[in-house]
Amino acid sequence: MHVMIGNGSTIECNTKFPSVPITIQGFSFAVDLFQLPISGADIVLGVQWLKTLGPVTTDYSSLKMSFTFPSQPTSLSADIPMLPSPALAQQLKCLAQTHDISALYHLTHVPDPQPTFLVYPSSTPPTPLLTKHNPPLLDLLL
Repeated sequence: MHVMIGNGSTIECNTKFPSVPITIQGFSFAVDLFQLPISGADIVLGVQWLKTLGPVTTDYSSLKMSFTFPSQPTSLSADIPMLPSPALAQQLKCLAQTHDISALYHLTHVPDPQPTFLVYPSSTPPTPLLTKHNPPLLDLLL
């Protein structure tokens, strides 16, 4: 069997494990698993599994999906916060080798240099020439 993956290419699958019991957030499911040459995930539950659930309502703002299974209302929620995390070298290498990356940007916080002061011979206090500040939201991100 050939399986189409997220980037549009296909990979070959020769091994099927029928009705493997898995538990997700306390709910038990029996799923057919196919051995695929991929990495980065223990199990990928795709359209084949979603079709067994019937109508599914997905709320992307709260990262929750709701459906009736087997005859009771069921909801699954994302249990990993969606926060940025540093990319691992292995992940970047994989993206580069599969041509799934077109650009790479690196954000770095560069602290403001020490302000330079103009000193006048009078008793006027020194006036800073350079007083750049990042917007608060950017400082929070960095």
